[in-house]
Amino acid sequence: GSTVVGQIFDSGIFIFGVFLFTMPFLAVCGMFIVQYIVKVLIEAVMTPVTYVVVKTLKKSEGIDVVATDASSHTPFSLATENAEVNLKS
Repeated sequence: GSTVVGQIFDSGIFIFGVFLFTMPFLAVCGMFIVQYIVKVLIEAVMTPVTYVVVKTLKKSEGIDVVATDASSHTPFSLATENAEVNLKS
């Protein structure tokens, strides 16, 4: 879902930003549609490959990090997450 929406913005900004005033409008729209479809299809095809690679890496590293109640996901904190968890313990 995020790829479908995100590629609209990504392709739109690139194609219209670069080619809008250098080519006929309908040609630019065609380029946008083709690029959007190709990028979404590539992402759909590569998703299973991505899952296999991630699973393999997690298994080889022995790490599968999952957020817990003790996790703090704020960009405004200067302390590291491990330090905050240790202070609460």
